[in-house]
Amino acid sequence: RINARLAEIKPPVLAELKAEFSQSPADLNKRRALAQRYEKLMKQLKLALTEEEYLALADETRKERTSVVDRAVAGAKAQIDQVPGGLQSIAEIDRIVSETAKRGLDTQQRRDLVNHARSRQRTLANEVLNHAAEKELPALPGTLAGIKELNAISSRMLQGVVQKADKEVIEKFVTASDARLAEIGRTALPEYEKALARLPESEAGLAQAEREVSDKE
Repeated sequence: RINARLAEIKPPVLAELKAEFSQSPADLNKRRALAQRYEKLMKQLKLALTEEEYLALADETRKERTSVVDRAVAGAKAQIDQVPGGLQSIAEIDRIVSETAKRGLDTQQRRDLVNHARSRQRTLANEVLNHAAEKELPALPGTLAGIKELNAISSRMLQGVVQKADKEVIEKFVTASDARLAEIGRTALPEYEKALARLPESEAGLAQAEREVSDKE
């Protein structure tokens, strides 16, 4: 009668345990607590289950946990594919990868996600640099203000863009930036000379002139 009762309750109990221990919470503390509970309970179950049942539970739980994390990775990759173009999306992809990594990815899962993220970031970075070279730089005014705007564009590209882009795209942007700076410099030279001429002939004026030169470099 006892054996019959055990045979009756084992399947739902094992199914419940498999469902519980197949989880992979994003919270590190919860994941550690679950792992500790799993280890402790499996030691106890080793006495209550046959070897075949014990190994089957361990194997099925491991496979289901891997499947759960695989689905999380697939969801993250889908999110990455859907981010719009632009500088902010490059940083958003880093956030998606970081959040997904908290699910306890194994080496292969992490590599798969990181490679996917880098590929998408490279595409986005190339688009941002190409747009800057082909649209933003030519639209700059040929004035001192244009030089400041060009420097601002270059600084923006250094913040997480050039690190992700292809080498030839980076070189194209640098070439376009240097050429546009030279063009604006020639056009804005008279304005620049007038601005310097208006500065007072004093130590304060010299300091201001040095700042002006620095801003245009």
